[in-house]
Amino acid sequence: MNEAVAFMFVKNDKVLLEYRLSSSGLFDELFVPNGGVETKDRKGRGDYKVKAMMREIGEEFLGSVKPTSFEYLTKYYVKEMDTSFYFFVVDEWKGQLPKFAYEGKTKSAKLKWHNINMARGLVKYQSLLHALEQLNSRIINKVKADGNAKQ
Repeated sequence: MNEAVAFMFVKNDKVLLEYRLSSSGLFDELFVPNGGVETKDRKGRGDYKVKAMMREIGEEFLGSVKPTSFEYLTKYYVKEMDTSFYFFVVDEWKGQLPKFAYEGKTKSAKLKWHNINMARGLVKYQSLLHALEQLNSRIINKVKADGNAKQ
C-alpha cells in the first residue's frame, strides 16, 4: 500500500483547489495539492505524515509558504491506486501562496480559491468529496463551539 498527504489550505469559508494539467492539455483535473510519503519522511523523530506534508508544501509551492497552524482532518483509502491519503487542514501560514503548484520547476496545476460548499459540487474524486464533507463538518462544529463559548 502507498501513502500520500493532501493539504487543504483554508481561509474563511474557502479552500484552495488545484486545477491539474490533464491528458487533454487543459488545467481541468480538480483536486488539492498533495504528494507521496517518502522513505526520508519516516526517518528521525516526529509524525512522518506531518513531515511529508511540510516537505510536499515546500516542493509544490517552491518554498514560498510555511504552515504555522494545521491539523489532521481525515484518511481516505483509494482502492484503485492502493493508496491511503491523509488530509490536513492548513488554516494559518507565512508567505505568499503562488498562482501555480509545481512538480520540480514545472507548473503542474493552477491554484484557485473556492467556497467549500461550491467546491463539493465541482469535484469528481470521492476522496476529495469525503475530505470536503469532513472539512465542512469541522467548520460547523467550530462555529457551534464558538457560539456556546460566548453564551
